[in-house]
Amino acid sequence: MHNAKKQTAMRYLIILILILSSCNIRQDNKAISQTKSQDSLVNELVNTDFLRYTDSTKIDSVRQSFMKDGYIFRPEINRYVHIDAEELAEGSFDFFKSDLRKILNKRGLEITFSTTKNFEKLHEVMINNETFALFDDKNLADNSFWDIGPRRFFEKINKELENSKLQERFYLIYSGNDLGAILLTERQFNIFAKINEGNTKEIPYKP
Repeated sequence: MHNAKKQTAMRYLIILILILSSCNIRQDNKAISQTKSQDSLVNELVNTDFLRYTDSTKIDSVRQSFMKDGYIFRPEINRYVHIDAEELAEGSFDFFKSDLRKILNKRGLEITFSTTKNFEKLHEVMINNETFALFDDKNLADNSFWDIGPRRFFEKINKELENSKLQERFYLIYSGNDLGAILLTERQFNIFAKINEGNTKEIPYKP
């Protein structure tokens, strides 16, 4: 009787081990499937000329690295610029001016931007001779100027891109001191959103 109980317990243990093993196999297969899916999307992104404006002397090494990790923030790709919402809202454009101009110059564009003499009082800036308020006193009072300022700035920049018949637009990514901007076509944006599906923080957004 004692041996029969031991055998029954052993059978239950074996069945339990088999069930757990099966679950682990399914989880491993799911992880592999996700990785393959992301690799496919990164390859699709490359096929949209995502690396078109990469520095010519570094194109081979950048392409090889990008195909492995899909890291979009490499300066050599000439799409991403670190903005920092605080710097922009305070009119400290020198923080990102050279990087932003390099990205635009790669596309044959020259967009000028600066603060006006009324910046301290009216928060005015000028982009290609058009003057507008980056934010207003209400935004300043409720601390939304870090969000409103970058949105208005890049809305105007995107308008200039549209006027130049360029298909790319700047999308913002992250916020606060980590705020950045990345230049993408709509198709590239959609692919990038799929790559980061389920992780909304990593998906750029329109100004």
